[in-house]
Amino acid sequence: MIPVLIRLCAAMWVCQEAEQKQPEFVDDLTWLRELDGTITALSHVPAPNTTIVLKSNYGDIPTRVITVRTEATSNELTGSVMPVIFVIPEDHL
Repeated sequence: MIPVLIRLCAAMWVCQEAEQKQPEFVDDLTWLRELDGTITALSHVPAPNTTIVLKSNYGDIPTRVITVRTEATSNELTGSVMPVIFVIPEDHL
């Protein structure tokens, strides 16, 4: 199973353990629909191996329970380090 890179979409996510709702970035909605709700842009980086629930604001996208795995990667152009966030849907574990 290949992890899915989180980027460039919109949804609401809920951290189950903290039970806190966080608004997401509103981005390209067609990408969100094409990717079936498994990809989103988080407002901040969650802790590694955190279980979260993606709750879509759009009727045709199912709610997913996922596990988050975070890594850091260096941007060669700017020299900055940015987090790369992967999600693994529970039904693929």
